[in-house]
Amino acid sequence: MVSLLLLMAIQPNFEAQLASNSFRERERAQASLLKADNIYLTRKLMRSRDIEVRRRAKYVFEVQRERFLQSLQTLPMLDSLWYVRDRDIYDTEGIYGKPQRPFLPYVAMAVDDFAMYRADFVYYRIATYYYLREQMNKGMTPWQVRKLVREMWELELATGHHLHVGFRDVD
Repeated sequence: MVSLLLLMAIQPNFEAQLASNSFRERERAQASLLKADNIYLTRKLMRSRDIEVRRRAKYVFEVQRERFLQSLQTLPMLDSLWYVRDRDIYDTEGIYGKPQRPFLPYVAMAVDDFAMYRADFVYYRIATYYYLREQMNKGMTPWQVRKLVREMWELELATGHHLHVGFRDVD
């Protein structure tokens, strides 16, 4: 508890610096915030009353989000979220309580952006990236994303997809 209070006391006041009248001070504060790599603090700054603070915090968040998602490296296939283990099927029609095919818009985005690939599994892995990016935009924390990716890998392993497309163990 004391260390948290000490950390808060020595942490620069990013909001005041990002709202400064000095362009250089705002730039330095933005660079420091980016270097701090604290998504939680950046999200808090995105709710500031000052439009300049919100704009700069949004930019920093986007960079931090992309860095984090890139650090996950190979992602599982998005449709693994709809796999029902005890029935050994994909519940894309919502029969067993899963939402009906909500992953299709993400797959369509992947196909549009990466039409040069021919393998479906590539689209589904790129779709996972788009899905996770949107979930982080909605407030999902890096810890929650890691947990979800781990669960997705477990489901993908249960289906045997990894045997056909390569496998990377998750940490």
